[in-house]
Amino acid sequence: MMNIKNETLSEDNIEVLFDIYKTSLFRHPYLNPYNLYRRKLNLGFKLKLLLFKDQGYVAYISQRFLFNTYLLPGIIDSLESYIDIYSFLKRKFVYNISNIIHFYINSKELLDIYMREFRSLDQDIFIDVIYDSNVRLNKAQRHRIHINLKKAIQNGIKVRFIQHLESDSFREWYNNCYTYAYDNKPPFTYSQLYEYTQYLLEHDLEKFTIAEVDGKILGGIGILMDQYSNIAWYNLGAICKEGREKGAGYLLMNTAIEVVRENGKIFELYGKSKFDQDSKHVGIFEFKKIFGREVEIPYYSSNNFIVKLLRLFSALKR
Repeated sequence: MMNIKNETLSEDNIEVLFDIYKTSLFRHPYLNPYNLYRRKLNLGFKLKLLLFKDQGYVAYISQRFLFNTYLLPGIIDSLESYIDIYSFLKRKFVYNISNIIHFYINSKELLDIYMREFRSLDQDIFIDVIYDSNVRLNKAQRHRIHINLKKAIQNGIKVRFIQHLESDSFREWYNNCYTYAYDNKPPFTYSQLYEYTQYLLEHDLEKFTIAEVDGKILGGIGILMDQYSNIAWYNLGAICKEGREKGAGYLLMNTAIEVVRENGKIFELYGKSKFDQDSKHVGIFEFKKIFGREVEIPYYSSNNFIVKLLRLFSALKR
């Protein structure tokens, strides 16, 4: 039997978790305990942890009743532990309705383990797997990017990285770009997003780049990455209407790709559930695909009453 401990993410255990993170076999910046803790503290996430002795941890979002979202693969120290933990979680699904988000870790072998472990899973369980893979840009994609980059430069758009959060610039970005992206109903308030982003910048966990013309902010993208993981995660991004018309998004994305490449990391843009019909998310995903990313999502879904009700509730809430 595995020695499993359920804990709340806190200041008391964050340094111990970070030591596990630094030495583990599989690492992902989203699952960096400092990022998880600030998401919990500043963005109001109900994050908890399953600790597997000293072999690693899995973070999950504690939700209502029997419904949880597990963030996998978590931080695990060996392939054997990874298989054991998957088997443990699979047994838990007898009693839980759960989403599983499997983060990219640059390993087809691990994806194969996932598919083998869950092949016989009851279809009443609702599961996401995100496996982000590199693809080559075709001629049409390259041409479209080139044209929009040229347009952005001709329009006088300048891109720069923010080393320390500038409150005036960040508020302008939030009001003109972020609220626009979410139809003036953003999921996070200005103060929540400001404090979270400020912490990441101060601890060198994120690169935040903005696009502006004549002192006016047209867009911004935040890339989450740390020195221990080979992944750079598209953490945050929003471009205003004028910025889209002038090609600011292409210039921002191209700049982000360059800084990720310079740091020798893999740029993960991540995907979306095929059941997510939010038009803003669809638009963002289609924009990402222009830059040569495809996302394979092996999907187990359910048509039972409970899951239909959950989807309806989620749609109404949006």
